[in-house]
Amino acid sequence: MQVMVRDGVVIEECIAGIGAGDVGLSDGLQNFTINSFHVLQSSLWSCHDPDQVEIEEWTVAGRHFSAFIGNIGTRSSNDVRPSIPADLMALLEAAIRSEPLEHDLHWFRVYAGHVNGEFTFEALKDNEPWQNGANALSSCGWTPRDGFYSARLFIVLRVNLDEAAGLA
Repeated sequence: MQVMVRDGVVIEECIAGIGAGDVGLSDGLQNFTINSFHVLQSSLWSCHDPDQVEIEEWTVAGRHFSAFIGNIGTRSSNDVRPSIPADLMALLEAAIRSEPLEHDLHWFRVYAGHVNGEFTFEALKDNEPWQNGANALSSCGWTPRDGFYSARLFIVLRVNLDEAAGLA
């Protein structure tokens, strides 16, 4: 999925579906809706659903941003309960705040996957691999389980409108 914000700014979101053919396509679309759609809708088009997206005001390197934080989307195999570390959000926020956020819009996607004791961590900042985010994810203390589980989170930071207009 690509969202063209303006010339030169394209948000790319890749979300897999489970199943073959139309079943997999439908599952992927549902996964996109749960994990990213509401964040994009709120951050880009000011159509906000507080049950789906939390908005916080963050100051990063002296700049004021609105942080649009989606719900943590989880998936799992039968009889596996996803385990979300209590410090996940604090560690991700600290990693984001340590970044040089030079543009008026930034987006972050993080993914933690677990299969039978093995973990995979992926983090992207503005469509590019983001090592600080991957380090934050891997340091959270995820709990091994028998089977599969995953957690996914999408966040958009947008410079506050007053600052963008030169009023701040």
